[in-house]
Amino acid sequence: MNKHTAVVSLEDRPALPASHRGEKPLPRAVQQRLNEAHECIFTAPARAVQIAEQAVAAAREAGGPDVLARTLHNAAVVLRRARRCDLAFALCLEAQPLLERLDDRWRIVRQHRGERDPGHAGSE
Repeated sequence: MNKHTAVVSLEDRPALPASHRGEKPLPRAVQQRLNEAHECIFTAPARAVQIAEQAVAAAREAGGPDVLARTLHNAAVVLRRARRCDLAFALCLEAQPLLERLDDRWRIVRQHRGERDPGHAGSE
């Protein structure tokens, strides 16, 4: 193969920049619970876990795979930081196929790193 021959593969396509400007914000009730959970991770980890679980339940009721995937991602970060890696892992297992179906590679990588979503109200 000469140096000018292009290799075409879906896995070789460049990653898209982290731009989620076209996304709708999470439902207010979900975002408020996630914000509250993040605020008390270190002061009251058990409470943070409970609030994160409430956020996931609210996202399930709100409907939409994008809302659920983003909520699972952020709740997993809360649970990991609250030292509940077992619960965080379960949420990641559920979020992974949703994120793949949405072709959200950037968020998948952030999930593996345990990073919270930036760009939404109340995020770090």
